[in-house]
Amino acid sequence: MSDVCIELENTLRQLDPASASSLERVVRDVLKLAKQRRSSDADGGIDANGYPIGHFKHLTGSWADVEFELPDDSPPDASPAWS
Repeated sequence: MSDVCIELENTLRQLDPASASSLERVVRDVLKLAKQRRSSDADGGIDANGYPIGHFKHLTGSWADVEFELPDDSPPDASPAWS
């Protein structure tokens, strides 16, 4: 086992259950991100912002059927009179 694994295990033992659960969730998220980056490198790389190419593709059109009601424009701010 690596030093990181040992340190993580010791830290989890010392934390209260809620904090340990939060730490586990963060570690799992980081592992998921690392796996996604590894697969994206094999699939075509990372864009200029550091995201895997195609990362946001599943969002395209996801708001297309949602109706938005825009609020009325507020009155303009009062400007001082120039004299």
